[in-house]
Amino acid sequence: MKFVKKIIGSIFLVSGLFVGVGLSCADTAPKVSVQVIVPEHCRICNVEPVLNQLKALFPAIETESLSAHTPQAKKIIAELNIQMLPAYLLSKDVEKEPAFHQLSQSVDLVFGRYYLKPQLTGVSYFLGREAKPGQLDLFLMLINKNAAHLLEISREIMEQSKEKIKVNLHLVSKRIRSRESILARAVNGKSMKRFCMSA
Repeated sequence: MKFVKKIIGSIFLVSGLFVGVGLSCADTAPKVSVQVIVPEHCRICNVEPVLNQLKALFPAIETESLSAHTPQAKKIIAELNIQMLPAYLLSKDVEKEPAFHQLSQSVDLVFGRYYLKPQLTGVSYFLGREAKPGQLDLFLMLINKNAAHLLEISREIMEQSKEKIKVNLHLVSKRIRSRESILARAVNGKSMKRFCMSA
């Protein structure tokens, strides 16, 4: 009986050591964070698809959302000369992550942060662009399976507004699409579906 107790005690001791080692490793793991700068009012600025794929690459990533109108965001926008939103900024610690090499060609290191290129993440809002009431710009890839549906929606918008809203169609080439799908391929080999509009 004493022999059995010694074996059980040894098992618990060894298990405790492994648990302790695991906690120690977790505590020393680099903290990776992403700042997302979004316009104050933008109904089509959906950042969740990009953030979900970043979380798939870096499970422990911490996210922070900044309104483009805050002093902190304005400073970042000026420093990095950001022209389009949403903008995604990864902390420099991300370069220590094993999966970082899959994104290394699609980020720029600026002022100690990695800026994800708009060609990778897509855009919904153009900063500094002159407001043009009654104008809708639709950026679309015809190879997208939803292209016909989106074109139909734009036609309905024009008809219902009695053509007071002008829809400008911009076709995006397949070559640009292939660059934009890098993030999705890094996660699961699937292309991200996106289009961007600005009014």
